Amino acid sequence: MSNRSLIGQMIALILYVLGQVTLGSQFILFDRAFTLLYVGFLLMLPLDTGPLLLMVVGFLTGLTVDIFYDTLGINAVSALVLMYVRPRIIALLTPQGGIEPGATPSMVNMGTTWFSTYVLFSLLVYNLVLFFLEASSFRPFFYIMGNVLASTILTYLVLVIIQLAFYRKKTV
Repeated sequence: MSNRSLIGQMIALILYVLGQVTLGSQFILFDRAFTLLYVGFLLMLPLDTGPLLLMVVGFLTGLTVDIFYDTLGINAVSALVLMYVRPRIIALLTPQGGIEPGATPSMVNMGTTWFSTYVLFSLLVYNLVLFFLEASSFRPFFYIMGNVLASTILTYLVLVIIQLAFYRKKTV
């Protein structure tokens, strides 16, 4: 990863986390659908990022959000699980020709179908871990599943809007 790319990733991290703690915490629908904006940063990391770096970045990003939300590490654990399964999700979705080195998972680079499948499946994994850890039991199963599905859809829609607004095709 070049220095320019690293600086861009650091700026993106700051913007996603700031967006989460300022806007994401206020954008909750019907007390069930939560906007988990910072997960978008984790999902947009370059596809060839190593697993150890993914886990460290995921944990530290989740821990940062936990500090702001006072949530005792559930975001850190959820992000860690997401970063653990992310390479497997990408491997399942990788087209036959492979993926260009250094590519980022965006609608522009990967196409709408690939991007949507990747993001929805990843958000589902993240939200399952997050909401079941938060509830600390499986007893309110259908209530938790409602939160998982609603939050997955809301976060997906916000991430698509971000993609349409900020991720442009690079012209040479």
